[in-house]
Amino acid sequence: MQPTTITAAHVTAICDLSQGGLCSGKGSAIKPGTFCVQQLISRIFDDSSSDAPSCVNYAVRSFGIVLNDASWSSDQARANGLRKFAVAELGTADWTREQTH
Repeated sequence: MQPTTITAAHVTAICDLSQGGLCSGKGSAIKPGTFCVQQLISRIFDDSSSDAPSCVNYAVRSFGIVLNDASWSSDQARANGLRKFAVAELGTADWTREQTH
């Protein structure tokens, strides 16, 4: 597997696209505010509207889904709370199994 190259543009895109909020569960991924944190990352990396971005490790993705689907006070609060986590997820697909335990 080729390592994922993370750029400042990816981080900026996460910040910009999450301004409209993030939905609970897998959303429609049509416009900002209608997708979950995993779909946000997929959109940035051209993985269509998938909720399984290719640059995110499975265990990290699973934890992110739990966080995303938790009870937040609003979609905007969800986005504000998950923005840094979304950035931290980038490139974790390159981790080995030992690094996630």
